[in-house]
Amino acid sequence: MREGKNPHQGIEVILAGKSGMCFGVKRALDLARQAGAPDETGEPQDNNPRAWVLGQLVHNRQVSDWLSRQGVEEISSAELKDHEAGGIYIVPSHGKGPLIYDIIERKGGTLVDATCPFVSQALKKAKSLQAENYFLLIYGDPGHEEVMGYQEWLGEGCRVVKDFETELQDFPPPSRLAVMAQTTANQAEFSRLIDWLHEKGYQPLVLDTICSATKERREAAENLAARVDAMVVIGGKNSANTKNLAAYCQKLTPTFLIETKEDIDPSWFAGIKTIGITAGASTPEWIIKEVVEMMEEFKDQEQVQEQTVAAQENETDHEVEANFSDMEAEMGCLEFHPGDVVKGTVVKVSPDEVLVDIGYKSEGIIPAFELAFTKVDPQTVVKVGDEISVEVVKEDREGNVILSRKNALFEERINALEEAFEKGEPVTATVIDVVKGGLLVDVGMRGFVPASHVERGFVKDLSEYLKQTLDFKILELNRQGRKVILSRKALLEEEYQKIKESFWSTIEEGQTRKGIVKRLTDFGAFVDIGGCDGLLHVSEMGWGKVAKPADVVAINDEIEVYILKVDREKEKISLSLKKLIPNPWDLASEKYQVGGIYTGKVMRGASFGAFIQLEPNLEGLAHISQLARFRVNKVEDVLTEGMEIPVKILDINLEKKRISLSVKEAIDLPKLTKDEAQEEEKAAPAAASVAAEAAPEQAETKEDETQADAVNEAIEE
Repeated sequence: MREGKNPHQGIEVILAGKSGMCFGVKRALDLARQAGAPDETGEPQDNNPRAWVLGQLVHNRQVSDWLSRQGVEEISSAELKDHEAGGIYIVPSHGKGPLIYDIIERKGGTLVDATCPFVSQALKKAKSLQAENYFLLIYGDPGHEEVMGYQEWLGEGCRVVKDFETELQDFPPPSRLAVMAQTTANQAEFSRLIDWLHEKGYQPLVLDTICSATKERREAAENLAARVDAMVVIGGKNSANTKNLAAYCQKLTPTFLIETKEDIDPSWFAGIKTIGITAGASTPEWIIKEVVEMMEEFKDQEQVQEQTVAAQENETDHEVEANFSDMEAEMGCLEFHPGDVVKGTVVKVSPDEVLVDIGYKSEGIIPAFELAFTKVDPQTVVKVGDEISVEVVKEDREGNVILSRKNALFEERINALEEAFEKGEPVTATVIDVVKGGLLVDVGMRGFVPASHVERGFVKDLSEYLKQTLDFKILELNRQGRKVILSRKALLEEEYQKIKESFWSTIEEGQTRKGIVKRLTDFGAFVDIGGCDGLLHVSEMGWGKVAKPADVVAINDEIEVYILKVDREKEKISLSLKKLIPNPWDLASEKYQVGGIYTGKVMRGASFGAFIQLEPNLEGLAHISQLARFRVNKVEDVLTEGMEIPVKILDINLEKKRISLSVKEAIDLPKLTKDEAQEEEKAAPAAASVAAEAAPEQAETKEDETQADAVNEAIEE
């Protein structure tokens, strides 16, 4: 059958800036090679092992095979116990516990410690803190050799945690807590653990133990994955570092994890324009080079294959070709190539795959992950009898045609997105993941929303948007790269500007509006009145003195405010509460009469008397001479703050807003004897004179001073 168009023509291969072996792995490999080939040639002297590494030196099978050829064999901890005395023993890069070191010492063997310096430094920090009575919480994989090594060294003074929200529910709070992470741990997840501990009331000491090379490699891979059509990650499939790297890339673009070039299936890259390549920290340079060279040779190989097939076809008898086509037609079979989009009928749906009749010799298979860009249950997406469009991905070794539903839908969806982009119309999408720097959304293809475009303001925790269906505006659309950048902030800004324009066209001084308290300060509160935040100054919160805004309003309170002043040029608005509250002084003459006796509440004392509240925002002053029938030296000798007492109004001055009160005249006391009355009469002018001289000087505030003046005037009269 005639070959289709070269699916790899024009492919661009890009290698990530930071990839392959890190410093710690290279160091371990050099130490092991030297131990296996100790002579000046650098080659093993015979076929017998000269050194043993305790497990895998690094998590890469190809490196292990290469070391074996260099005279370095792997040995388990159990085998070490029965191993012959002497010899060279290598501690692998992820480290080991103290028991291994003891066994080697007892055997009299030579120890080569190839533990990664980052791992050694992390352990050193942990042991130092343990000596200071810190309990160590270790974030990582409990089955990883590095973590198991930490556990052996730290003993009962540590605990390993992975799924912390579940595993730490019964965690007793230690008096001193330190937190560290496996050197290859996910930085974002480790940070989430720290935040969770803070929320639960812990105050941990945090150790920075995540390897800087791991961070740099991940960032380089993510940056590249965001720019290419597919990623290839090279490394051992039992390596945590490599698996994490592939997981990061998979969130941004289709990603394939391989160990060597033999794992590559060329059909993966049909229709792909750009391929990114990165490698785990344990991957040697020669494997990376082989993969890159193979990828770059795709184009040449396909061209040679096309020329060969064409020459063969020219020599083929046309009648044979016709007979072959007739035979295909009789069998009801069609010819399919990767990238073809065909229609078919769903004949079976299972949890893992969907079978589709496309007129081929056998049903085509849609794996569950090829149904949509997010993980779905096939039974919720299609049903038996549905006619659907699918794209041919490849034919596997058993002759099954592998299909993709999501790829077939791409063309239809990209056309709709382009139309929305040109018209500036919003699109609706569901948030499927939170990644470094933003959100991933499903718009029929993967879309990316930068963190700065989620809201009009800063968002600390993006996870609250997960699974939400929201409207977005398209900022950038690349059909070839299958990339779409979206913004929710752009839509919110447009909506805000419309509200703002409407607001400033209708706001006027003297209006009354409802608002929500957004922020409190020492001088007042900022209130959102539907388009702008206005300032409610503390002086406008009531007719009386307000000590602090929180005494009157709280954040998120819905209140009614008076528009005091509007400055359109500076977009500033002054608000008032007291304008909407009756001034108690306006009603004072109707509610209170001179000579009347009322109940008051002692608010505060001064050297010259006591301020007594008749009702909120309406106070009077009882001079110290009016507190009792006997001489009072200090207010607190007879009155306490908060006490409710009867008072008699001596005078009301509405113009100056002063009320003079008397306590002693409001209390029904036995009649004075003649001598007592004469004594009191003699004392009154003297008390009035002293009060007149002292009251203004002793007033604690301007309000107190005016009240003191009122008392003086009343006494003089």
